[in-house]
Amino acid sequence: MSSLVFPTHVRDQVLEQHVELRTLLHRVIALAAPDAGSDASDLDAVRLRTAALELGQRFRAHLVFEAQILKPVFAVLDAWGPERIRDLESEHARQRKDLDALLERFESKEDVDRLAGALRSLAADLLQDMDDEEQGCLRASLLSAVSLRIERR
Repeated sequence: MSSLVFPTHVRDQVLEQHVELRTLLHRVIALAAPDAGSDASDLDAVRLRTAALELGQRFRAHLVFEAQILKPVFAVLDAWGPERIRDLESEHARQRKDLDALLERFESKEDVDRLAGALRSLAADLLQDMDDEEQGCLRASLLSAVSLRIERR
């Protein structure tokens, strides 16, 4: 069965989620940053772990959403579709691996200031990944087709 998809609508849906994720990522960075004039011992390991778990859960859900909504569009958009799909899958696999590695560090009871640094670093990387995605495979000029017919399996 085929269906009609509007790439600009798909793009808008992904960008809406990016806005929500950016808010979360900035909140996580702020939480993982020691206050000016205090030392890292003021960081709360439980709150950091909770923030890391929320980040992992919400970002993984976003990766599933992107794969479900973008792969069919990329598959029929143009001749670069298969390469775009491979790039998306590769990037998502790396992001899941990075999230898993961070969560493992939290389970290991590592020093709280090192965990905070790792959390800030991952959040900053994910922010950069979303910026790169928006300037690359999500750019408006690429997803400007009025509509595409997609075969659903």
